[in-house]
Amino acid sequence: MMELIHAFTAGFVQGVRGTWKYGFFAPITAAILVASQRAGYFMHLRALHRLANWRQPA
Repeated sequence: MMELIHAFTAGFVQGVRGTWKYGFFAPITAAILVASQRAGYFMHLRALHRLANWRQPA
């Protein structure tokens, strides 16, 4: 349980740093991505990451 809290905190901090680039939902998205990665959902993580990158200009 503590690991999950750390994962969300790390993801949230990462998201806040990237807010200028990704917009308002970056902290929440990053928290979910980091937590998913730590939990071992690598396919889910990669799919979400691809979706996030699709919205970015090249």
